[in-house]
Amino acid sequence: MLKSTKVSIIVGVFVLFLVAAFLYFNVSGRTVASLFSEFENYEVTITKSSSVGAIDSETVLTSAQKEMLKNLFRETSFRRVVANVVYTADKVRYVMRINGIHEVQNGDIITGDIFYAESTGGEYLFISGEYSVSGKHLKIYNNEWNERIDEIIAQSAIN
Repeated sequence: MLKSTKVSIIVGVFVLFLVAAFLYFNVSGRTVASLFSEFENYEVTITKSSSVGAIDSETVLTSAQKEMLKNLFRETSFRRVVANVVYTADKVRYVMRINGIHEVQNGDIITGDIFYAESTGGEYLFISGEYSVSGKHLKIYNNEWNERIDEIIAQSAIN
């Protein structure tokens, strides 16, 4: 009886450890998309570059494009990467600059909350500032990530 209780406690602690590790390393796309809900009003700029130092395009998103970007984040799952430096063969990089405005209850507007979400090679995402995920990169689990961001950028040409 005493031995089975000890085994049950050890198994229970081990299961709790596994659940905690899973919850730490797996980041829901909804969690990342919730960064947008922090703001009353915000401006999103996507800068695309295909090589270091060269900017291919810079696009300020419309409200429809912002919604498309939020949906892309919601539909994607992420996993924390332990390493501080990541490498990818694809050099295409998207820097999403989100400039948000907080509006407090008495009507005063506080501005200046800017954070960056940088996607490298469609494989990794890094979020800067106070919104960073422990200063680590996130592995992107969406095979169409770059194509979807290109679609969002292409909407500017249509409008």
